[in-house]
Amino acid sequence: MSRARPVKHFSLHRIGETELRVIADVEDGVLHLIDIQIQVLQKFSNDVRWQRDGNAARTITLFILRNLESLVQHLAAQAALPSMGWGRARPILNVYDLAHPTASNIFVNQEGMERAGYWNDEPALSALLAHELAHPLAECETTHALRNLTLILHPRFAANLFRPDANAARVREWKRTLEQQVRELFDKLCLYGPREVLANALVLELRFTDALLHLDVENVRRAAASIVIRPALQEQLQAQVETERVLTHRAAAALLALGDMQSHLDFALETAAFYRQGKLAEAKMLERAFQVDVLAHVDPEVRAVYPALCDQLAQLPQNLTRAQTALQVKQLAGILDRALRAKGIGMECQVV
Repeated sequence: MSRARPVKHFSLHRIGETELRVIADVEDGVLHLIDIQIQVLQKFSNDVRWQRDGNAARTITLFILRNLESLVQHLAAQAALPSMGWGRARPILNVYDLAHPTASNIFVNQEGMERAGYWNDEPALSALLAHELAHPLAECETTHALRNLTLILHPRFAANLFRPDANAARVREWKRTLEQQVRELFDKLCLYGPREVLANALVLELRFTDALLHLDVENVRRAAASIVIRPALQEQLQAQVETERVLTHRAAAALLALGDMQSHLDFALETAAFYRQGKLAEAKMLERAFQVDVLAHVDPEVRAVYPALCDQLAQLPQNLTRAQTALQVKQLAGILDRALRAKGIGMECQVV
């Protein structure tokens, strides 16, 4: 059980009609982060959507925490977090009630920020804070429908992913692992991904283009640095095949492709927003760097997923009915399924 940390900072700020409350259990960098949050709020407060809730004043509570362990445990107990392992790793998270969208609780994860290289990067912090503030404003018919949809997946694993003489219990264990990873990938890109695109599009509309572009350029650079270890990971998987004698070499290739999809395909959520807002020069610049530095190093089946995802997300309407949204989700799932099926993991998908 994690122990509560003492509060080291508490302050109140007024930005127009918005009240900003700050609570922190750390000291380093807090005042600088507050300054950035105030600058971001000043831009938001000039937008009519920020002001459209009549007399309801907006309240933003900014929690600057060393880590999100306690929060994640609390939200997980209430089933309020997606099942994608996002919580502890996320550098920032906005928790808000759809019934009261004028109140947001933004949790900043200092450890997560430091790991990602954002803590001392002012433009990146500005983009991240703007993105979280944009989520309530980006709520629409489509996001409401997405919140009420579930993806039901029935994976079909090709027989040649497993050795014929493999231990049956170990095969079942591997199938459960693969199924969990596939579910997380589909949920992230098909159910949660569209909401991220719509929030990013609003960030761009509110003139945070330079900050978001900077953040995405840095993320491409970090992805390119991580792709360097891919050959070593490939060798490790192949060695594991020989040692465990459960998986085949085809299964190792499937695992590598699945890892590539989990690690890199969510970049489509970034470029799709630039395309949505007609910022073609920025979108193409990001895309060129991503394709050369990252996608060129993954399998062709995975590479082909990116433009299909990006194109569909860039054109996603905001006023879809539940049935129309379910069709969009199924089409996104079909894009992922084609790539995985080529690797021996077929997916029967239902959206309910």
